[in-house]
Amino acid sequence: MRKMLLVGMCFLSAAQLCGQAAKTPFDAFRDSVIDRQFAITTAFIVDEAGHVHDVWIARPSGYGMDEEAAKTVSAYVFKPATCHDRPVSTPLATEMNFQIF
Repeated sequence: MRKMLLVGMCFLSAAQLCGQAAKTPFDAFRDSVIDRQFAITTAFIVDEAGHVHDVWIARPSGYGMDEEAAKTVSAYVFKPATCHDRPVSTPLATEMNFQIF
């Protein structure tokens, strides 16, 4: 995943280095939402070290999946964006899709 952001005269780009897939929470099964697909958009800041912080749910879906998406994104590690060859923090957003069969 690569996102680009123009800030002043710098193009900021952060590339995801590692992260695990999100787990589907038990609430979704308990509430019988079988054969449905959910998309959750998370937004966050990647700092100069490539760590994620200030995660928020930009587009929720409910059923406990929002919390799982935020927890999963919080564990991601990125190659930080750079400006003039120096690492800088940058905002990013990503969409997670849950599909329950």
